[in-house]
Amino acid sequence: DALVSSGLRDVGYEYVCLGTCRRLTPRLITPRLPGADPVAGCERADDGVMLVNRSSSGELIADPAKFTNGSLASLGHYLHAHKLKLGVYSSGGTGTCMKRAGSFGHEAQDAATWARWGVDYAKLDWCNAQEPARTWYPKMQKALNETGRHIFFAMCEWGSEDVWTWGSAVANSWRTGPDICSYWTTNDTLNPYCKGVGDIIQNNEQYWRYSAPFGFNDPCFLVTGSNYTHGSDPPGSGAAGLTEDQ
Repeated sequence: DALVSSGLRDVGYEYVCLGTCRRLTPRLITPRLPGADPVAGCERADDGVMLVNRSSSGELIADPAKFTNGSLASLGHYLHAHKLKLGVYSSGGTGTCMKRAGSFGHEAQDAATWARWGVDYAKLDWCNAQEPARTWYPKMQKALNETGRHIFFAMCEWGSEDVWTWGSAVANSWRTGPDICSYWTTNDTLNPYCKGVGDIIQNNEQYWRYSAPFGFNDPCFLVTGSNYTHGSDPPGSGAAGLTEDQ
């Protein structure tokens, strides 16, 4: 509703993308899911958009406490009625980065579920991967295409396997590196899992020739209005976020 009333939809902000979690509880609570990042959200089984486990028939289940009948279809209908588009998140491994069910081995089933829900955008992360990216992502490409629905396919393989050289034959976008952090530069020392805004700008300069209409380099999110530090930054690391100018 805010995207519409603010005018953002009319200037191109049309996708409403759900991540792996919708955090409803304070951070650093217990009990947490085994292996989940204690600061990134998803500390409890009921913090997710999707349930931790699949149905008895192997289908993904949206948390029925948040979404009607364990489905995102109603949300999809609502967004489409307002000329917006629905995005979902999963991973090409056995589980997502926050320990929800991954799409490995369920490519066709998940693609069909998303199409039935009216999904327009699917981001596939790379946590808990079982195969090389260049082997698995074409499987999801095939599954999505076979639904007959136009679904923007965003690969998030963290820039592995020189993806910029082959990504355009598989997906609509591909990640060219690790996650972004709310710093200007990490100097490769603050956190091995993310890079600062300045680092990413410098890294992506070399890939411009691989990006074209319908196939884009994805340097990760644009950081706006936030001065957080990454949840896994070590105490005393000096991570201070971005300045207003940055």
